[in-house]
Amino acid sequence: MEFRKNTEGFRKLIVWQKAQQLSLLVYQFTTAFPQSEQFGVTKQIRTAAASIAANIAEGSSQRTYKHQNHFYTIAKGSLHEVDNFAELTHNLHYLSNEQYKKLLEYINKTAFLLSKLINRSKSPTHQTQKTHQT
Repeated sequence: MEFRKNTEGFRKLIVWQKAQQLSLLVYQFTTAFPQSEQFGVTKQIRTAAASIAANIAEGSSQRTYKHQNHFYTIAKGSLHEVDNFAELTHNLHYLSNEQYKKLLEYINKTAFLLSKLINRSKSPTHQTQKTHQT
C-alpha cells in the first residue's frame, strides 16, 4: 500500500482520467470486432489506447520538465494512433456511428488536456517556479 500512496499524483490528473476512460471505451468497443482482427487492428488500437494513460503516468513521475514532456509527447503520439484506428475501424464498419462519435469525443477531450499539459510544462514561468521549488 505504501507504493500506491507515492504514485497517487497521476491519478489526480484529469488528462490521465480521460485517457483511462478512452482506453476503457476502446476495450469495450473492440470486443465486437471480427475474430480475424484479434492480432491486427484490435491489438493495435488497444495497445495505443493503453499507452496514452501509461505514458502520462510515467511522465508525471519524472523530475524534469524535459523528461516529463518526453513521455507526454509519446502519449500524444499514441492518441493520434487511436484516432487513426478509430477512423479506420469506422470506415470498415467495425464501429457504429454512435461508437465512433463517442470515441472522437474522448479523443478530442484528451488531446486538448494533453496539449495544455505539454504547453504548461514548456512555459518559462512554470519552469522558473519548478526550479525555485527544488
